[in-house]
Amino acid sequence: MRIGEKLQGFFDFENSAPIWEEFISKATKLHSALKSALVAIATFLDAFQKIADAATNARGKARVSYLLRRSRQVSPP
Repeated sequence: MRIGEKLQGFFDFENSAPIWEEFISKATKLHSALKSALVAIATFLDAFQKIADAATNARGKARVSYLLRRSRQVSPP
């Protein structure tokens, strides 16, 4: 017995079209949300990398703390 034949016994595919359409719609929304989250994470990591690069190039601990304080003032809460 093929998989399709087995599934046909469990599901009524002809009458379940609205359920599948809803599932596909929700999956598309999830995909968009995850894609947006990845863009936000990448942007955050780029900003953090700039701070790390500036701290690496700074001379002395006072300069590093100044850069960290300044980054807190520039970044939105």
